[in-house]
Amino acid sequence: MSARSIKWLTMLSLVLCLLNSQSAMAAHGRFDRHGIYDGFNDNHHITIGANADYYFGDLETKALFASSQLAGSFNLGYRYQFSQYAAVGINFTGGMLRGDDTYRYHFQSLYESTELLYTCFPIPGIGLYLSTGASLMVSSVDFSGKSSTGISYANKEISLSPMIPIYVGYLFNIGDHSRLGFQFSYHTTLMDTPNKTLDGYPFKDKEGNIIGEKDSQNIDSYFSFGIRYDVYF
Repeated sequence: MSARSIKWLTMLSLVLCLLNSQSAMAAHGRFDRHGIYDGFNDNHHITIGANADYYFGDLETKALFASSQLAGSFNLGYRYQFSQYAAVGINFTGGMLRGDDTYRYHFQSLYESTELLYTCFPIPGIGLYLSTGASLMVSSVDFSGKSSTGISYANKEISLSPMIPIYVGYLFNIGDHSRLGFQFSYHTTLMDTPNKTLDGYPFKDKEGNIIGEKDSQNIDSYFSFGIRYDVYF
């Protein structure tokens, strides 16, 4: 995805949330049986979730949702809902990303991401929500492959990546103090330089020599589709 596309997507999500914030200080309260606030209680939320993650970056294949790019993650979060329209929270996610260009390069990483999120509920009476904010991902990237001269290599690096997450999801009540939800999210890095990437590209051998192309062709990102369970009190 180009830097311009990422800029416009991020700006759109921020504008929608800011427009919604004009109503954020309206009626506070608790959820009725439809999942809508009608009083002034139950605005603390604990969330657990599981996700399927799909990497998109310098090693993506042309096939849509190729199995070599698919991995998974789990998350734990807290959200404070200060009105029926808006909430703020923090989210911790741990999981794996992987990619393979089907020719020479392969990577696999374990990561932990910490997100600060602002969530808006733009349509009263419907459990649709939009979240955006800022995050920091720490990942341990293992990569391997063959150079253009046919020499095999393998290496590992630690990457620290500032990112912007964007979530769209839907929540519905399943009990007096619990809800089930489904969400789609997009997470993009703000830069794609050494030690600030998701895939370790451009790859270097243990002596620090660059292997393959010297420049990154795509800003690294990943998509997620997940299920979440919320408890509120």
